[in-house]
Amino acid sequence: MAVRRTRRGALALAAATLACGSSVGMAQVIATDNYSTDTTANYTAKDETTTELSAWKVSGGTLNYSRTGTATWATGVFLLNPSIGSTAGQAAFTTSGDFIGNKNFVLAATGANSNYYQPGLVISGDPTAGGYAIAEYENGAFQYHLVLLRETGAQLVGDEGGTGNPPVVKDFGSIKSNLTDNFHISATVIRSGAHPSFDVTITDLTNGVPVALDVLATDAGAPANYGGSQVGWRVRYDNNNAALSFDNLSVVVAPEPASVGLLAVGAMGLLARRRRTS
Repeated sequence: MAVRRTRRGALALAAATLACGSSVGMAQVIATDNYSTDTTANYTAKDETTTELSAWKVSGGTLNYSRTGTATWATGVFLLNPSIGSTAGQAAFTTSGDFIGNKNFVLAATGANSNYYQPGLVISGDPTAGGYAIAEYENGAFQYHLVLLRETGAQLVGDEGGTGNPPVVKDFGSIKSNLTDNFHISATVIRSGAHPSFDVTITDLTNGVPVALDVLATDAGAPANYGGSQVGWRVRYDNNNAALSFDNLSVVVAPEPASVGLLAVGAMGLLARRRRTS
């Protein structure tokens, strides 16, 4: 197994199959999936309407989405089953994953790649209790922006509320010129206060440019425990040519702020002691 260390010190475990309940170093891995094998049985799909027929398939090392049915705006989610991995009871955790823009699912009907619209990473939520997602947005002033959304259960598998009421907690800016790039999204969620707080880093993997670097946000409109406890993927598209790909889903337990502070104080003390004895 290969271990990748992120800039924040959390560990992402790249295993051949989906791993859960592991611990590496100081970080406890709740679940991680690099789609090197078919793990779709570990997920549950839910569509906005019965006329929207979503297909989630693992191929070529990525999770690929396509759909058929009525050509209209519709949303689908693909969430890791709670028995495999869940954020329930976690005061601080980091959910991460990749939007794959330059390796979109090839449509069997045409043999060509389709457009790349509205991929989303559900950082914690479900279609009943709602929750949070980081997604490419298609509403009003936020069109073609990556944003942090707070959604009800109905919104998570439906319309976000239209241009007059977008539930945007944080705007990370436009990616209009880079819609087919690959993006890595990492969101640390802190639930130990009165409201949920977020620390988000987004990197354009195609050109190596950070879109957001440790951007902090607090959702003052929701209690700390708002939303469900599942993680996974979300899509929203307006016709049957939808084709998106995803990779490297991971959720790990993150140190709470107090713990991080204690570790920092301890490290400074050790450094001072070394300087005195050198």
